[in-house]
Amino acid sequence: MQIDLKELSLIMRITEISNTRVLYAALNWGMGHVSRSISIIRELLENKNEVIIAGSEAQKRIFEEYFPALTYVALKDYPFTFSGSGNFAFDLLRSGLKLNEHLKEERKLTEELVRIFNISLVLSDHRYGFCSGKVPSVFITHQLTLPVKWYQKRVNNLHCKLMQKFDAVWVVDREDSYFAGKLSRNTCGLNAHYIGPRSRFENCTVSNEGYSLAIISGPTPYDQQLLELIQKQTDFHPVKVVGNDNLKAASPVSMQSGTWKDRDALICNADKLISRSGYSTIMDAYFLRKPLIMIPTPGQAEQQYLYNLWKDRSFISS
Repeated sequence: MQIDLKELSLIMRITEISNTRVLYAALNWGMGHVSRSISIIRELLENKNEVIIAGSEAQKRIFEEYFPALTYVALKDYPFTFSGSGNFAFDLLRSGLKLNEHLKEERKLTEELVRIFNISLVLSDHRYGFCSGKVPSVFITHQLTLPVKWYQKRVNNLHCKLMQKFDAVWVVDREDSYFAGKLSRNTCGLNAHYIGPRSRFENCTVSNEGYSLAIISGPTPYDQQLLELIQKQTDFHPVKVVGNDNLKAASPVSMQSGTWKDRDALICNADKLISRSGYSTIMDAYFLRKPLIMIPTPGQAEQQYLYNLWKDRSFISS
């Protein structure tokens, strides 16, 4: 089914999209975007849509665990480089030229994929260049407004400008902005629709088997820094740990290997979770109704804001 751009506002709800060939991609800032995308893709498939996923090899390996029968195409990761100093603004500025070139290349590739696979709808989980001028393109985010300082207003203006290139925005939150607070408020006048919180644990069978679980996520080297902090923090012990295969763990933590689905079982059965205050992790803890100890990534304003927003809510521990 070819979607008419003029009728896009009438099909904003994900439940109203059916029998459509969809091209989907998620940002590579950690794996939180991949994590929440699993729930969205599940619903698209339940509504009899055909989904083609574009992503890196690492993203493909994860998606294939949940959707082995889908078609996958290669898509380069954004060229983020992080120093580990906590100065995210400087790190992104340093990567600015590479990122700009990447957006141009990504837009060209998206148009090519739309043509090759006869795509009717493009869905981009926070990839600014993953949109088409030939078919409707939707940007998926929980951040309509970035948590930047007043002197970084230009950054937020650029964010709005890039989102406006899309025909619509799906906001991963409720209309009252309960989950993301001011981050998800529509201050840019966007064609936005709130699709509610999303988690791959929406239908998880939960139990408590007497252990704490640390979820090590986020871009390198911040993931290794979190692991080292947990190793030193005796209040967390004993603790099991799940994370990227490149992490270097030492006693007394117990590093757990396995697939994402193996990790899902560990998460569902833990008594308590320890993690960064990333948005996807907070949504996971909400659906699991498990205590979550949050440790914001140094220098990441979004995680600090979410930490302050959620630290006093009932199932969250600070």
